[in-house]
Order: sequence, then C-alpha cells, then structure tokens
Amino acid sequence: MREQQEKETKPIKKHRFLTFLVPVAAALVIVFNAVPLVQGLLERKEADASYESLLQQTVTFPETEGNAAASKSASETETGAPETSDAAQKAEKISYPALAIDFASLRARNSDFVCFLYIPVLDCAYPVVHSSDNTEYLTTDFEGNRSVDGSIFLDRYSSPDLTDANSFILGHNMRSGSMFGCLRRFYQEEGLCDEDPYFYLYTEDSVRKYRIFGYAQVEEDDPLYDTATDYESDAGYDAFIQKVRDISFYDGNSSGVDFSARPKVVTLSTCYGNGATRFVVFGALAGTAETE
Repeated sequence: MREQQEKETKPIKKHRFLTFLVPVAAALVIVFNAVPLVQGLLERKEADASYESLLQQTVTFPETEGNAAASKSASETETGAPETSDAAQKAEKISYPALAIDFASLRARNSDFVCFLYIPVLDCAYPVVHSSDNTEYLTTDFEGNRSVDGSIFLDRYSSPDLTDANSFILGHNMRSGSMFGCLRRFYQEEGLCDEDPYFYLYTEDSVRKYRIFGYAQVEEDDPLYDTATDYESDAGYDAFIQKVRDISFYDGNSSGVDFSARPKVVTLSTCYGNGATRFVVFGALAGTAETE
C-alpha cells in the first residue's frame, strides 16, 4: 500500500516541477531578448544626447519662434546668372536664419567637416562630414565615437564644395526622429513643406539656400544613386528634373524654381520602410550669400 502511494506521488511532483519550470524559462527568454533592446535604446539615447551637447557648444540659433523668423539678408547671385558686378547690383535679396556657428571648433573636432545643414521647419540641424568611405559614418558620430546614429554625411562621390549638378547628403532614419528621421515628417504631415520650403548649407564663407521642389520614395537600387547617371549635361539634368516631377509626392511645379537655368541640386536621402526603400528630398539652389 505504501509503495503504491509513493508511485502515485512521483508523477505529481514531476508535474509540479514542470509547472514551475515553464514560466521560469519563458521569463528567461523575455529577459534575454529584452537586453539588446534596452541596450539599443540606451545607445540611441546616448547618441542623441551627444549631438545635442555638440550643438549647444558650437551653434547659437535665433531666439525667435520657429528659429526661421530671425534672419539676415544678403545680395543673391541668381542661379545661372553671370557673376558680374552689374548682376550683383541687380540681384534680389535673400534671407537666411542667422545661425552663429563656431566653424573653428567643428573643424578642430573633425577634419572631415564640410558644412552645416539646417532645415528650419523640421528643427533639424547637423554638421555634415565627407569621407572617401560611405560606410565610415554609418556607425561613427561627428566626434569619432562609435554610434548607432552615425553622422550626416556627404556622399563619397559628391564634391565637398557642392559644385556637382546633384550632390547627395545621407543619414540614418532614426525612430526617435533624430538624424534624417526628421525627413519623414514631410511625407507624414501634408502641407508641412509649404510652411517653410527651404533648407540651408552653411560654410565659413557663405550660406547656400535651397528651395525644396520634391520628395519621394525610391528603391535603393534606383538609377538616382548610380554613379553613371548623367546629371552634368543639359539633357541629363533635364531628364533628372522631369523624373523628380513624375515621382514626387510634392507639387514641385509650384516652387517657382527656374530649371532652365539648371540650378545646382542637393538630394537628402535616408532609409525608409523595410530598408530597401529610400526617402529622398530634393532642393534646388535658390541663392548664395556671403557671410559677414
């Protein structure tokens, strides 16, 4: 009788052990998977804080609502117009946000620094770097530290003096909205671009003002990124502008840009969706002002 009772109790103890083991194992799996997620969040938070600190130390923004209201005016050399004294005298005035940028400090921190990008309507502002290797700044921040945010960088095939017919500036699309995660707001918030359709590239000597005339989604292997794509010839340039008009979610025809003068274009590009898609924003040079 006693032996029979012991036999009957053994399966019960085993069952209780399994009942205890299953939730413990499940909890361990959750913890195991959660660790890299938490680590990733901490790394992104640290990266965002690093850039915020960098901006606080090197850039002073206008102390006005939206930052874009406080601006300076300077003589504009019309895109495509002869750069003569007569043309300069007849040129219109362009305005630009009066950022005070410590270029010497930015150069000292990173010799790859080429310009400073500012998109007022998105409150997006970052130093731009240029390297011979496009993979370098995917995981390296402006000060040379490993970072999940990487940096905003000029494509290796684009001239650092921005003289190409179409220059590419690249950056990560961060979920927090940092880096070029800010660009998706153009797609998500209809009419946002019309509020202030300009972005600016600052160098120590000048400010370049770009009028946004389109934004779209393209595949990562789109001919847009092919180094063999012809942007420099008149025919190639015109075909490119027509393509932008065809694929754009934004009515670039209302931008007022005179493309017959073939102004220089800067394309801002970031990953979108499943990673095989890119979101691109196109800006045409509206004018260049010499800084004081």
